[in-house]
Amino acid sequence: MRTSTSLDGGIQVKKGKELKVFLNTPEESMEIINFSSKLYFTMVDETEDIDVFQDHTETRSCTREEVSKIIGWQLCSEMLCPDSASGLPFPFTGPLRVAVTLTKQDRGLQQYLVEAAYNYIPQEDSWIPNEAVLHFFIGTPKSNLKRDVGVDLNFSVLQKKFRIKFIQPKKKIEIDGKIEFLKNSRMGRLELIVDDRDVYYIKGMTDLHIRSGEQRYMTQLEVKLIRQSSPIILSGNITKQLGKKIAFSVSLNNLLKDAAFLSG
Repeated sequence: MRTSTSLDGGIQVKKGKELKVFLNTPEESMEIINFSSKLYFTMVDETEDIDVFQDHTETRSCTREEVSKIIGWQLCSEMLCPDSASGLPFPFTGPLRVAVTLTKQDRGLQQYLVEAAYNYIPQEDSWIPNEAVLHFFIGTPKSNLKRDVGVDLNFSVLQKKFRIKFIQPKKKIEIDGKIEFLKNSRMGRLELIVDDRDVYYIKGMTDLHIRSGEQRYMTQLEVKLIRQSSPIILSGNITKQLGKKIAFSVSLNNLLKDAAFLSG
């Protein structure tokens, strides 16, 4: 019986908030186990080594191609044993061979990596922190086939913003959100970025002006949910003056064939 596996790796922990686990796989193939037995016939003057019976059974099975592609390795098992119909009455009635092997399917696969980290700044009288950062990643750096899966999250209550980033073999998605306050203005946006290329968003703005007995309230909503299209823009204004009727106007662009207006 023999085995020839070659694996090395490590676990790193930093301040209880960062974890890194890695497993290096430099070999192209590994023999997990190889077991064989022989049968000898002993007679008065000689010993005969029986390598293989004329009647024997050979079986071989391997993990499916889809599974092997995902993990980067193919696991195979082989067994060679005498046929049960050989007629010999005692156990192990002939040579027996059993082998289990791993064969690399991705030549660029050299390492499995897992990373996890978090950090936060607590907020008084609340279970929600003022700021938080979360990172998780599992993948095979530099491999030919992309297997990376990860998520990054960070947000700040004080700055009123957040960001979430997802990565997986076929897609990369990033979500950004932020709210800003500037004097009498309020602005907010929610943005979705796919594969660092396609951008979808919702933006909103409100503004209030007060001067010389006049109040003017303005608002705008801008939405882009289709990749190859112009954003839909809805704008509105309300004006109020002492002793006068309230005036308003609303416009809608890029939804209908022509721009739409309403005022009063």
